Amino acid sequence: MAKKKAKKKGAKRKSAKRSSASRKSGKRGKRGGAKRRSSGSTAVVAVKRSKKTKRKLPAALKRPVQPDKKLASLIGSKKLQYSEIIKKLWSYFKRHGLSSGRTIRLDGKLKSSGIWGSKSKISMYEVGKALKHAK
Repeated sequence: MAKKKAKKKGAKRKSAKRSSASRKSGKRGKRGGAKRRSSGSTAVVAVKRSKKTKRKLPAALKRPVQPDKKLASLIGSKKLQYSEIIKKLWSYFKRHGLSSGRTIRLDGKLKSSGIWGSKSKISMYEVGKALKHAK
């Protein structure tokens, strides 16, 4: 096995050493232009999909959850899916002009809800922490 690797390395060195005349003309030597062939077992076969299937959500994310009092003060007390809760929070941020890039400023109502503690700003990645208040 070690002999085979040594031969391959030697073949690479030979193909890399071309004369300046052949480099300029674009011609390659005997081994320089040869393509390597892969064995049949490593070949990748392309599979065509007839239709795009819509990705299904796990059942746990589809299940409606009840927001607690802190979260209900922002989005209402109606049972909602997790994705709907996040959508309602983002619509609240946009409606009140609180989001600027990745940062969301917390207004008086958001601060008093106590979901994010006593912070005055949160990152967009911290919005999901509000889901702890829905069961």
